[in-house]
Amino acid sequence: MTSLSSVIAGAAVGVVASVYHSAWFPWGLVIIMVALGAGLMGLRVFFLPRYPAALASLGLIAAIVVLAGQDGQGSVLIAGNTAGLSLLVGVGFFVVIANAWPRGLTGSRVKMEYRTSERTRTQ
Repeated sequence: MTSLSSVIAGAAVGVVASVYHSAWFPWGLVIIMVALGAGLMGLRVFFLPRYPAALASLGLIAAIVVLAGQDGQGSVLIAGNTAGLSLLVGVGFFVVIANAWPRGLTGSRVKMEYRTSERTRTQ
């Protein structure tokens, strides 16, 4: 279930990124990159195995590749301009960083011990 959800979530973010990256350039691209980075890094930190972030990355890249190509009428959603190239470079950067991130933020393991108070020991 996690695998399918990760692929679908990555593809959905890829479609939204492809549609809105140039709509409000450059702020639309900044918002898309923040959401993309937070989503991928959140998957990487939240789940100990790497596969949810890797599958979300595959869904994201697949959606962007499909939408960057030409359709039957010759139109594209991701043009070869500054906005389009920035999107492609940013997606590549975040995919590499999220999948190369070390194991989740586990923190230090603290052993909880029962401590008795001085008053109960002396009685």
